[in-house]
Amino acid sequence: EQRHKKPFKCDVADCPRRIEGFATPNDLDRHKRSVHPGSQTIGNRYVCQIGPCKNKEKIWPRADNFKAHLKRVHMKDTVSDEDLESCIYK
Repeated sequence: EQRHKKPFKCDVADCPRRIEGFATPNDLDRHKRSVHPGSQTIGNRYVCQIGPCKNKEKIWPRADNFKAHLKRVHMKDTVSDEDLESCIYK
């Protein structure tokens, strides 16, 4: 039922998702971190600290996408909490 009603609406002005909304609060939080990173402080954002990385300027708003970058680009099979902690964007 929630998938069809999408009761969780984005509260950022002029965002099209103010009308359509999201099925879960997690979907809404993920949207805000990805699309409106400066609108609120929701969770951490990450930057790659590995020396030769071509994406040094990129900021990842989602830990899962950042972990995928580390695995895909830098061949890191496991990413520890310490790895993530050292890459938090401040």
